[in-house]
Amino acid sequence: MDEAYRGKFMLVAFGYTHCSDICPTLLVNMTHAVALLGPDGADVQPFFITLDPTRDTPRVLADYVAAFSPRLIGLTGPEAFIEDIAQKYRIKVVKQPGKEGDYSIDHTVAIFLMDRDGKFLDRFPNGSTPEQIADKIRERIKASAN
Repeated sequence: MDEAYRGKFMLVAFGYTHCSDICPTLLVNMTHAVALLGPDGADVQPFFITLDPTRDTPRVLADYVAAFSPRLIGLTGPEAFIEDIAQKYRIKVVKQPGKEGDYSIDHTVAIFLMDRDGKFLDRFPNGSTPEQIADKIRERIKASAN
């Protein structure tokens, strides 16, 4: 992921498509923040990485992220790959059993801002507004131009 988008800032969020409220809210805030950047938004690539690769097939994930923004890229892969990425971002993931074999996934909720070289810049915790996220990204874009 990092190498393919070098030269752009990256916003990275983790979640899963069966999440009923927190993940959709996170993605709305993230994609709205990019839209608030106006022309500077072209310098930012948003990503959503699934924590549920069993149910979130490439097709399911593509349909899901398209509902939020045509620019949002959904990423999935083998379970070991997802676990490795989540660990690198320090995302805690706990699968909670539900009824009739269903399950939910408790996980760290945050948006990560990475610089043009894929290095960590900022972490936006759950509850960060699109305006707060956009303001911080704008600051980072301006600082990188100097």
